[in-house]
Amino acid sequence: GLSDIQISTYHKLIEIGLGKHLNITIG
Repeated sequence: GLSDIQISTYHKLIEIGLGKHLNITIG
């Protein structure tokens, strides 16, 4: 299974990806 560090890192990457996507979409 994934360790807590891997999970937290994965969630941060998702948040960063969504943030960039939203910034591009909103302009």
